[in-house]
Amino acid sequence: MKISAGNVKKILLLLIVAAAFVVIFYRVINRPKQAEEGKLSQVQNVLQRDLDYNYPPSPREVVRYYAELSQCLYMDNISDRDIENLGIQMRELFDQELKRNQEEGQYLNNLKVDVATFRGEKRKVISFTISSSTDVEYSETGQGELSTLYCMFTMQKGNQNYSDNEHFILRKDERGHWKILGWQPA
Repeated sequence: MKISAGNVKKILLLLIVAAAFVVIFYRVINRPKQAEEGKLSQVQNVLQRDLDYNYPPSPREVVRYYAELSQCLYMDNISDRDIENLGIQMRELFDQELKRNQEEGQYLNNLKVDVATFRGEKRKVISFTISSSTDVEYSETGQGELSTLYCMFTMQKGNQNYSDNEHFILRKDERGHWKILGWQPA
C-alpha cells in the first residue's frame, strides 16, 4: 500500500495537533495551585528587602515592615525554613540591646514554638494598623533618640476576630536607623 504525499502531510499535522493537546493538558494538570503561589510569593516578596541598602526610613516604616514579617510568619503551612528566614529578617530590625537579651539560635527556636502554638490554636494575623505619623512620639534621653508608636494587629482565632494592640519603642542607632528596642501590650 502506497501512502501519498498528501496523506503524509495530514498524518504529520494530526500528530502535531495531538502533541500540542498533550503538552497543554500536562501544563494545566501540573500548574501550582493559586493559593500556594500567593502564600509563597507573599513570603518571598517580604523577604526580598535588602536592609543594608533599603532600610525603612522612619519608626513607622520599621514597625510596618515588622508587622508585614509577622503577618507572613503566622500564615498557614509556612515552612520551618521560611520561619527562620523571617525571624532573621525581624532581628535585623532589633536594637543591639534587644538582640543581646537572646542569642539568634534561641530566638529562632522560640519563634518556631510560638508559631506552632498559633497553629495549634488556629490563630493568625489578618491585618495591622500603625499609628499615623503625627501620633509617633519622639524624645531625647540618656539612652539616645527614642520614638514610640502603636500597632494594632487584627487576629483571627478560629472564626473569631480580635485586636492585639502593641506599644513599640524604637531607638536611633549610630547609622541613623530606627531599631526596635522593645514592645509590650498596650
